[in-house]
Amino acid sequence: MIDSLTVGGVDMLHGPWDMERVTGWFDTPGVRLETVDRLGHGAHTSNGRWANRLVRITGLFHHDGCVDQQVERDRLAGLFHDGKTVEVRMQHGGLNLANDFRLADELKVEPDTDTLSDFDMLLAAVDPYLYSPFRESILRPVGAGVGLEYPLFSVGGVLTFGTAIDTTEPIWNDGNAVSYPRFKVTADAPGGFAITLNGKRVAFPWPVFSDSPVVVDMSGSVTVSGVDQSHLLSDRGWTGVEPGGVAYPSFDLLRGGTGWATVQHRDTYI
Repeated sequence: MIDSLTVGGVDMLHGPWDMERVTGWFDTPGVRLETVDRLGHGAHTSNGRWANRLVRITGLFHHDGCVDQQVERDRLAGLFHDGKTVEVRMQHGGLNLANDFRLADELKVEPDTDTLSDFDMLLAAVDPYLYSPFRESILRPVGAGVGLEYPLFSVGGVLTFGTAIDTTEPIWNDGNAVSYPRFKVTADAPGGFAITLNGKRVAFPWPVFSDSPVVVDMSGSVTVSGVDQSHLLSDRGWTGVEPGGVAYPSFDLLRGGTGWATVQHRDTYI
C-alpha cells in the first residue's frame, strides 16, 4: 500500500487529486545497449546504461465546479512551467524515496461530470535513481582539538596538550545502487582542504573562506557559492558508498586553519 505520494508538495492521495494508479516507480528504468552484429547468431553488446525513469500517475480529480477545476488544474500545471523540475516523493513499505521530475507529456484533465474529472500525468526523472532523504553529520578536521593548553604549565606544572576530537563519522548506504555523498566545507583555511573516502582523495589546494562554503559532490563536482570550480582540484578521487556499505571519510586542512565539513549522505535505489 502506498502511504503517501506528493508531486511538488501537492498531495495526490488526499484532497482533490485521488491517485488510482502509478506505473514506472517500482520498475527499473530501461537499459540502453550498443550492439554490433556477430558473424554468427546474436550480437556483441556494450555495458548497459540506465535510460531515463518515466513515471505515469493516473486517477480522479474531485472539484466543486468548473472554476474550482480550473484553479486546481492550473496550480498543478504551473509547478512544471518553463520545464521546471519538481520533487516527487513516495512513502511505501517503510521506504521514503524521491527524485526530481519534469512533465514529459501533457497533463491531461478530462471532465466526466461537474464535480469529477480523470487525470493522467507522465513524468520524467532527472536521473534514473530514487533517493532517501539526506542524513547530515559534522566532520571535524584530522587533529582537531590537539594543541598546547594555555596558560602554559597550569596543570600540575606540566606542559599539556588538548584531547583530540573524534574525527571519524560513518556514512552508509542501505540502497541497492552506489550512493555519492556531499561535503559542505565551511572553513577559514589558507591552503585549502582534502577529503579522503575509500582510500581516494579529493583535494582543493586554494584558500577557503567561511563565508563562501565549498561543496564537494563525490559524483564528480566542486562548487563555490554555486559556481563550478572543479578545475581547481589537484586530486580527483571521486568515489561513492557501495550498496549496503559503510565508509569513514576524513577531512584535512592542508596548511592549517579552522572549520568543519557538513556531510550529507543518503540511500540510493535503482
